[in-house]
Amino acid sequence: MKPTILKDTDLALDEVHSFVLRISVSRAHGGKGKPRPQFHLAHVNSGLNNRMTTVEEVLDKLETQITTVLDGYELLKEH
Repeated sequence: MKPTILKDTDLALDEVHSFVLRISVSRAHGGKGKPRPQFHLAHVNSGLNNRMTTVEEVLDKLETQITTVLDGYELLKEH
């Protein structure tokens, strides 16, 4: 099911933007290697999915995506 996008209506500011972060930990080499995290960040509204390997990458990408959403409403512009 796709989210309803209301950008062309008066209800545009009532949009809900959802982000989903999935974290999986896997072991290389048949389960005998050191555990490695993988992060999957999805912006549900746009369908963008990103795979990363560090927490820093996740935080940077999430900040960028949130800033992009807020810029679309000109909420971060100085008056």
